[in-house]
Order: sequence, then structure tokens, then C-alpha cells
Amino acid sequence: MTEKQTDPAHSFLLEDVERYGSIEKALIIKEIRSMQLYKQRNGGQAWVYYSRSALAEKFPYMKPTSIGRWLEELVKDGVLETTIQNKVKFDKTKSYRLTEVIP
Repeated sequence: MTEKQTDPAHSFLLEDVERYGSIEKALIIKEIRSMQLYKQRNGGQAWVYYSRSALAEKFPYMKPTSIGRWLEELVKDGVLETTIQNKVKFDKTKSYRLTEVIP
């Protein structure tokens, strides 16, 4: 039997749900915010490398296509910035970071 790499408890900020309009977007924002904080506190860059399928593994109740749509909406709305910093040209996985300053 394979072990899933998901946390059994998922949470989000109510403020994010109210501001961005869905629990799913709030969950994605919280995940990126948490990873961004972790990387910054450990001396790394603020960019968080995530594919749609990796987020779908973390949140198995979300479809990769829906995750992609929500990520695009968050970028369009100015909540997230995105870049592609991969060493091989065929890898189009994006990195994300929040546009707001994290304390």
C-alpha cells in the first residue's frame, strides 16, 4: 500500500475566503504563503515551485485543471506573481510568490 503525502488536516484563513471568493483559492494561498515563509526564514528565495499535479496530490479533492484555473485567476487578480526558472527548457512548471509582503 502506498502512503499519501498529504496532511490529514487542511485549514485556511476566513479573510482569504472572503477576499478571494472560494475556499479552494484560500487553501492554495495558504499553502504558497506557508512555503514562502519557510523558504524566507531559512535563507532561500521567496519563489515556491509547484505544479498543478503536485498541488492536486496535496489536496486530493481538487482537480489539477481546477487548480490551474484558480492559479491563473490569482495571477490575473494580482495576488500571485509567477515565473519559470527551470534549468531544462521543456519543464514549464511555474514558481509562485505572493505579491503582498509577508512579515
